[in-house]
Amino acid sequence: MIKIKNTISHIECFILLIAFISSIINYYYRLGFDNNIFLIAKTFILSCLIILLPSLIIRNTNQVYLKPILLFLIIIFILFFALLKILININFSVFFYIAGFIILIIFFLNIVFLKFNKKNFLFLLISIIFSLLVLSAYYSNHYTSPLIYEKIINGSWAHRDILYHAAISGIFKTYFFIGTGADGFVPYYYHVGSHIIVALLSEILETNTLIFYSILWPILLTPIFFQFFIYACIESSKFFSNINKFKKINNNDYILYLFILFLFGLPLDKSILPENYHYLFSQSYSVALMILFFIINLFLIIFNNKNDLTLRIIKKDKVDEYLIVVFIITLAILASYTKVSFIFITSFIFIFLYIRLKLFTKIIYNFFLIFWLIFVAYFYLYFIHYFSGNDLFNKSASMSHTYSFTDQLLYSYMPLIYIFLRIYFLKIYSLKEFLHKIKNSKIVDIEFTFILIIILLFISHQYFKGIQLYISYIFIIANINLFKSEFLEKNEKNI
Repeated sequence: MIKIKNTISHIECFILLIAFISSIINYYYRLGFDNNIFLIAKTFILSCLIILLPSLIIRNTNQVYLKPILLFLIIIFILFFALLKILININFSVFFYIAGFIILIIFFLNIVFLKFNKKNFLFLLISIIFSLLVLSAYYSNHYTSPLIYEKIINGSWAHRDILYHAAISGIFKTYFFIGTGADGFVPYYYHVGSHIIVALLSEILETNTLIFYSILWPILLTPIFFQFFIYACIESSKFFSNINKFKKINNNDYILYLFILFLFGLPLDKSILPENYHYLFSQSYSVALMILFFIINLFLIIFNNKNDLTLRIIKKDKVDEYLIVVFIITLAILASYTKVSFIFITSFIFIFLYIRLKLFTKIIYNFFLIFWLIFVAYFYLYFIHYFSGNDLFNKSASMSHTYSFTDQLLYSYMPLIYIFLRIYFLKIYSLKEFLHKIKNSKIVDIEFTFILIIILLFISHQYFKGIQLYISYIFIIANINLFKSEFLEKNEKNI
């Protein structure tokens, strides 16, 4: 047996299972119809390449924090070659499939850590249940279906939304232009980032954008969504464990995946939640959230490579801080063009850190902030102002809503739970102690979460409000071992 040193872990197995089960079910879903098993297989192989390659490149366990960076660069690399395929009509995709197949073989020869025991059995069980959940959730709003062609033919709920997005992506793939094509070459500034990504990936897979949205998205992009999320959780746990002195989460602990199942599977009834499976069935939202998870990860890489973990002093250490900040700003711009709401959340993150960490004492961060504010002004005047013909701040706009107190609470219930859990398990029982923790920058996450909740109360758009949930999911999972250790300690005392 060929053994190759790697850092493949339970995370990659969990993600790969999502891609595999989605492939199998979508294939069987179309049995008896025009069924392209070769296309599904190609998509799964490409998914394997993206998911596993970072773990084969990074062989030192001390450098696993670089995995999300490699994951992102691999995706960009594939998109670049898709662009070349359109421009010069040379097909590079066969090399990706060969590489993906070889990597999959290497994976099967090297998964020695998945020995049969109770914990791994629970891990596999949770992974399978979660894979079934996210696949069904993707189709739960009936906007699309693996049988989309058949639905169009017989008129049975072929929703216009998926046809609309597929048309915009298709126009870009054919003409390098963002628009619907219905009125000629009239620019349409709507979810530009996700439409371009779908156009390029469908080009690599040699299929149309409608099939990509309807069948291939859960095989290729849904797994990557959760891969970025879990990497952000792991890096967050490293940060919190250093700040508050508890054991960081381990990627082979089934409790990590149990919490992911619990949170993304929705702890409350879907029918009462204003934000439920939007992270899956809104493709632009999903892509923008991936980018946000990656941005959070990059910030934490900077913090975790500092000697001063109180965050009161930001200074360069093991990583090129300024280069990463430039990368973060670039990603924030990409996220903003993918979903308008993310220009708000990234602006909030930047301004919060700028003030809270006293970054204004460093000239270069003042330049970074000025650049960002100029971009925000440009984005509003030349993009948002013409976004679907609506002004974002016009209360009569079709994308604006009025939310009841219950709705507001259901958007914020998980961030509030996180704040209470952190305060309780950090044993902050007095105002004096709370202020002392703030002064020493021990609960910056609580400050950030609370201010975000308050600000979002005044925003009347859904895809703004829901973002706080996913940030709180990262924070909750990152603190699992804090909650667990304190809970077990209290139980032992009671016994």
